[in-house]
Amino acid sequence: MSKSIGKMRLIGSILSALFTIGLCQAASAGPEDEVRAQLQQWIATFNSHDADRLSQLYDRDARLLSTGGNEKPLDGRETIHVYFIPFMKRGDTVAFDHDEAVKVFSNIAIETGYYHFNIFPEGKPDVWVARYTFVFEKKDGNWMILHQHSSRVPNLTAAAAR
Repeated sequence: MSKSIGKMRLIGSILSALFTIGLCQAASAGPEDEVRAQLQQWIATFNSHDADRLSQLYDRDARLLSTGGNEKPLDGRETIHVYFIPFMKRGDTVAFDHDEAVKVFSNIAIETGYYHFNIFPEGKPDVWVARYTFVFEKKDGNWMILHQHSSRVPNLTAAAAR
């Protein structure tokens, strides 16, 4: 494993631990903060390289329009799980680039913004800047991902997106 991939995995583990600590603070937060915390959990879980845990953040019937080149929508938690496995195995990570926006409508929430992926196709590092939309539904006290749309932004660097 290259030093870059090892460092990214260490950063992912640290972010995951910091997120877990932050969950205690989010318990008394308003719905917008709860949704932001759920997206932070998605990022921390992605960076922990655990496709099983990541897929559990999605509703059973969720839909993903992916950044990673799938032309067709990915429907259902199991399909989404399979989609993320190669990213986890390579050690890819994700980070926010832009202040996100959250809108809450009763038990439905929409969060939009920019993030970037540090990816390692064929062992060579690359950065994909992407815009995202997550749609959440609060079910049994948890904000579950119903829909995610993520698309690469052509010719935009992570620094320019900030």
